[in-house]
Amino acid sequence: TAEELIVLPNPGNGLYTLKGYGIKEEEYDITIVNTIGQIVLSKKIIPTTSMEVSLNISEYAAGTYLLYATSSSKSVVKKIIKQ
Repeated sequence: TAEELIVLPNPGNGLYTLKGYGIKEEEYDITIVNTIGQIVLSKKIIPTTSMEVSLNISEYAAGTYLLYATSSSKSVVKKIIKQ
């Protein structure tokens, strides 16, 4: 099974769900950063093979954000659009 991470809905209003499919059960650092590099959200998770993690950046300005999901075996970057 291919490993996949998806952010829904995207674009969205600040409330997102990070879904993972077929991923390893290991600790992930989830970080969301704005366009000038400031961290707006940071959390550690240990997912099961299919995960759903709620992310809330609704208090921040509309724009583009980057989500970094990093574990010991992989690193993924996803662009998030907040309307």
